[in-house]
Amino acid sequence: VMAFSNLSIFHMKKGLITEAEHYRDRATALGFKTAARAAKGQTPPVESENEARLQDVRRREKVFREVLRLDTGDIPALFGLGQCQIQLREFGAARQTFESLLKLDPQYSAAHLELGRCLLASGDRDAARSVFKNGVEVSKKRGDLMPMKQMATELAKLPQNT
Repeated sequence: VMAFSNLSIFHMKKGLITEAEHYRDRATALGFKTAARAAKGQTPPVESENEARLQDVRRREKVFREVLRLDTGDIPALFGLGQCQIQLREFGAARQTFESLLKLDPQYSAAHLELGRCLLASGDRDAARSVFKNGVEVSKKRGDLMPMKQMATELAKLPQNT
């Protein structure tokens, strides 16, 4: 639902009203469908639920790539793509995405957090430590308390010497 809503807003800002309305309608329909399933108490089996999550992540990834095809510097789309790549366990790709995002906006606290997590997942503790330390400083300056706390927690879990 969120991906379609974001696409709707993106197209609206570009002045593409028809496309914006199309994505708004898809978001609304998907929201109603999800609510109807929940109201009926329908819960898919775990296997089917995991497959549905995977399909949802791939669908969102496709949407973010579509936005980035139109505007390579779209910060929210880069962040969303990176999160999808993490969920798909594509840590190398996610690392590149978050590094690209931070080149465009080095003050994006949450991107420091996610980049550090990618580096940890890839086994690069030293690089993760550096990213987290830098991210904590960025977060302090911006007043972004939640990412700052999360990065401080990640730093505390890391051994001092690797």
